[in-house]
Amino acid sequence: MNSKIDKESNNSNNHPSDRFLDTPPFYYSDKFAKENDCDLAALSGDSIGNILVFSRLVEEYALSIGRPIKLLTAPINLLVGVIKNEEKYPVWKYNPFISEIVNAEEINKGIIGLINREQDNYCQFNHMIENICSVYNLRPRKLKPSIFLSQEEMQWGLETLSHLPRPVIAIHPSGKSSVNSNSKWYYENWEIIIKEFYAKASFVEISKFDYDKKELSTFSIPTSIRQAMSLIWASDIFIGFDSAPAHIATAFDKPALVLWNILRKNELEEPFQEGFGPASLLRWSYPQNRNIMLLGERNSEILNLIIEYL
Repeated sequence: MNSKIDKESNNSNNHPSDRFLDTPPFYYSDKFAKENDCDLAALSGDSIGNILVFSRLVEEYALSIGRPIKLLTAPINLLVGVIKNEEKYPVWKYNPFISEIVNAEEINKGIIGLINREQDNYCQFNHMIENICSVYNLRPRKLKPSIFLSQEEMQWGLETLSHLPRPVIAIHPSGKSSVNSNSKWYYENWEIIIKEFYAKASFVEISKFDYDKKELSTFSIPTSIRQAMSLIWASDIFIGFDSAPAHIATAFDKPALVLWNILRKNELEEPFQEGFGPASLLRWSYPQNRNIMLLGERNSEILNLIIEYL
């Protein structure tokens, strides 16, 4: 069986720029879940945001069958920003809708590659969460990821921010689809916002461990993924680029203003599948958030909009 999986895994990577496959939606996910006595299979890899949009399916599916599920997946595989002793399954920890996690890599390393390969292989008609759930004839009760923190984690977040006057604003000025160093939104505008609200609010910078920290004049500490979740949960407002922290803030119902470098987003998304570039806002943005495009700003229009929002 292993040689067959390896062969299928190799064949599945022949055309990485085509996300619409010849196989039915979640063909391998359902196949390997069934073969390993699991209810569902979920992708893994180096993108927390991609995993987070699947978290809603787990909750909705468990509620539809009336019990916690057995989930087939694999440990995260972050390429950068990894802290020592990082959790293997940071998105799934403490999730009451999961009874057991089965590590696909312990069965065959080719399995998770096939599952990951089909992460977009379904009708892309709206938000990712709706698209994913529709394959299983489920309508998501809420359009947001499903994350659960322990009491200890929540208290850690509150205690870590306890020296900061409220309100505390979590900012994420970086991310794969953010801006390059030539943009004022790389550093300068964030400093303007921080200084504008001096003595009126506090800020905490959320960043990948030892990787994309901007060294802004605000509070920041190295964190694991779960600790970053706790800090965002303990904050009052979120402002930042489209990235995993924006998904996390949405999961916790935080008022969120999300910046979209739409040209960069197009560069990242379009090579995967024709149409993914222009569809990125509809696929990835949450309508309950204040979504702002960085496009054609000349006279600090977006900067002023954010200051007014706060």
